[in-house]
Amino acid sequence: MRHASLIPVLVASLLASTAFANEGFEVWHSVQKGDTLGALAKRYEVKPRDIKRWNRIRGTRLKPGHKLHIWSQVAIRPTRIIEHTLRRGDTLTRLSKQYRTSPEKLKRLNGWRRRPRLVVGNVVKVEVQGPENPSVARGAPQSGRLVNGEKLPDGPGYQVRVQGNAYGTNDTVTLLMTCLPKVKKKWKNAPEILVGDLSREHGGRFPPHRSHQNGLDVDISYFHNVRPAPDYFREATPGTLDAEKTWFLLKTFIDTGRVDYIFVDYSLQKALYDEAKKRGAKAKQLDQWFQYPNGKGMGEGLIRHSPSHKNHFHIRFIHDQDAAS
Repeated sequence: MRHASLIPVLVASLLASTAFANEGFEVWHSVQKGDTLGALAKRYEVKPRDIKRWNRIRGTRLKPGHKLHIWSQVAIRPTRIIEHTLRRGDTLTRLSKQYRTSPEKLKRLNGWRRRPRLVVGNVVKVEVQGPENPSVARGAPQSGRLVNGEKLPDGPGYQVRVQGNAYGTNDTVTLLMTCLPKVKKKWKNAPEILVGDLSREHGGRFPPHRSHQNGLDVDISYFHNVRPAPDYFREATPGTLDAEKTWFLLKTFIDTGRVDYIFVDYSLQKALYDEAKKRGAKAKQLDQWFQYPNGKGMGEGLIRHSPSHKNHFHIRFIHDQDAAS
């Protein structure tokens, strides 16, 4: 009978998860002493009234130890502490860039009140993104595998088509969870982005793809100027492509500095090129970003032609080893 009494609670929790799933990333927050609705709302970029609604809270007082169900608008990612042995030439700025952190965080983590004197051979604590057993992309996208792959969850503004095909490296998942929701933040009425295949759980061969083997690749739907918005990978033309929203999303990824290539059918590149130019891109940037107008046979530009990419674009992220070099 004790088990039977838990059934209504479990059902209610499941129904709540289903009802609010499109509102953000699911987070269970354990209330700490000093937590307030306002502070939590700021941290997760939500409204205090939403936290109350999700958890059926009437007042404003929070009880330490209580678990709050929150649908965060920002991706809350796991972190771990590692140790870095100082080498000749290391500076706070260099370490911050290498580990994608800030001098302030390094000083706080290591208990430095002033700018420290860094001595070769000493050990510095650094907080990095990723779980205790981080994922690893082995080999190349066309002949590799994925170790400790992470599954991309559905999130605000996007939907994963097949969960079993949505495994990537921790870095890939972080980039997608960070960049994809930004379209919905800019255009409240924008249709949901459809996320196609990343890799299988352990990577490896993934027919009909030639790549997608080590957690660094992802297929994403274009935005279309048709209503209702398609709920599948629909083929785009220069006339049906919503170049404004599609370019905004591509540029959001490019600005991370973590993109290796973006594969877009050559017939669609002019519309995106013109949109980028309209948004103020300089000639040097356009040359760096686009293969167009040099011809689809030219191996130039971040955005390149590849067959079978009229109904989706394909992003390949930089391998961590490439980034480090």
